[in-house]
Amino acid sequence: ASLAEKYKKSPAQILLRWQTQRGVVTIPKSVTESRIKENIQVFDFTLEAEEMQSITALNRRWRYIVPMI
Repeated sequence: ASLAEKYKKSPAQILLRWQTQRGVVTIPKSVTESRIKENIQVFDFTLEAEEMQSITALNRRWRYIVPMI
């Protein structure tokens, strides 16, 4: 089962929680009231160590440059 299904959270909430548990300060941007509320609801669950490692393993340190149009 996916982590989002397991915790009944959105994929964005899973990634925000992952960053929070890593000690990274995140500032998610949104102007939609429902999304703002969703972004705050990441403090009522904790990812397990194995889950943290599996998300961290996804990082390939690739950088993308998006040119201005």
